[in-house]
Amino acid sequence: MAGEAAPIAVVVLPGSPAGTTASTAIQAAVNRLLSAVMISQISIETMEAQQPFMNPEARLAYRQQALALANQAWTRPAFTIRDSSTMEASGSAAVTHKGFLQSSPGMMVQFAILGLTTCSMVLFLERKDKR
Repeated sequence: MAGEAAPIAVVVLPGSPAGTTASTAIQAAVNRLLSAVMISQISIETMEAQQPFMNPEARLAYRQQALALANQAWTRPAFTIRDSSTMEASGSAAVTHKGFLQSSPGMMVQFAILGLTTCSMVLFLERKDKR
């Protein structure tokens, strides 16, 4: 299986929030580890293309250093995702605009207009029939 990703089987209770969270966290950790290994292998291949290693010990030392640097790079990601509902640095809660805040008043207006439309149709049809 050299050069291939080993399949990871995580057994959790299907549909449980804790199981889904655990499975996602485990998969993220495995993906980080596999990407660090892949980065170190690419680094070794690039180094060998430029200058061959003197002996297997030098190659092993370079591999360990490349893997350590790749793992260290995961501690400082290029970007992070932050929840907008968290507190700001000033201590006040961030104002978030949610679209559903207006749904209840909007639905009341919709049913009021629908009721008026129905009443006006009844009046219109009664007038039309009486001639």
